[in-house]
Amino acid sequence: MATSPAASVSHISHVSHVGQTRLTTRGRLLLCASGLVVALSLISANTALGSNENGVVLGGTTGYESIRVLPGESLWSIARQVAPDFGASTGDIVAMIIEINNLPSSELESGAELLIPVRS
Repeated sequence: MATSPAASVSHISHVSHVGQTRLTTRGRLLLCASGLVVALSLISANTALGSNENGVVLGGTTGYESIRVLPGESLWSIARQVAPDFGASTGDIVAMIIEINNLPSSELESGAELLIPVRS
């Protein structure tokens, strides 16, 4: 007595692959490339980087120094002296000094104390 192919098929159990994903070589390469793009984007965003909250890029390690505003000095004149040390524009340094000192405007009073960025 010969068994028919249909009868032997009934003995094969059904294997479910639910929840399993199989990646091809191309899929693995795309997954790695996507991860690399994300990592480089994060590094790049962080490299806007030695930058402060204003986006001012400060070369080298930055510290702060307290100064007293002299008669006739303005925020712009102070920033003009600091900016070349960092390779930043005077306007960027003005914005930074305003932020770190929580100043309501760029107007200064003689005798006021300010924190200014300095290269450490």
